Amino acid sequence: MGKIIYHGTRAKLFHEFDLKKINSGEGASYVIGIFFTSSLYGACYHADIYSRQPNPPTVYKCEIVDNAIAVDIDIAINKQSERIQEFWSHLPKWVSSNTTNNDWYNCLRHRIWARRQRYGWLDEFLKKLNLPNNSALSDEMLLSKKLRNLGVDVLINYESGPWRDDYLQENSDLVLNPKAVVILEVLDAIQERMKIVGI
Repeated sequence: MGKIIYHGTRAKLFHEFDLKKINSGEGASYVIGIFFTSSLYGACYHADIYSRQPNPPTVYKCEIVDNAIAVDIDIAINKQSERIQEFWSHLPKWVSSNTTNNDWYNCLRHRIWARRQRYGWLDEFLKKLNLPNNSALSDEMLLSKKLRNLGVDVLINYESGPWRDDYLQENSDLVLNPKAVVILEVLDAIQERMKIVGI
């Protein structure tokens, strides 16, 4: 059984996640991926308070599929599962050469910035958003897209420590490939929140 994660939204009910819907909820996404949390309460709160759509607040209880490439941002690659280490070893050198640093993700983000400056990397998606060339947000978008294209399905602990939203009560995971999650159950966010707080 894979990790259980939750996504809170007010979107019209759906049966699968779709990257084309990014920014239709909270509208603050700076990456090409879908945010989840392991906190049911946090997902309920997000659906009720932060989501902008007009529909009732809903939480999707999901599971990360067993064969997903789920890489933990807070752990050096050489300390992750043998499967992840093997996968990582076959990636391009500019990605795979950094295996011992716990801050490997931020190192890759800096490499993206440097390569973009040197080789003029800007894809059409970033141009459509009119982000400036030196924008840290465009680097984040480009890195999330590149990792997805290389086969990474999920970034575990994407928002953790000081970057974590306090109301979530847990770290956030970023799903880059919607096929890496299976919807197990659709929950009423308000009812679930009332159960959690004992009302």
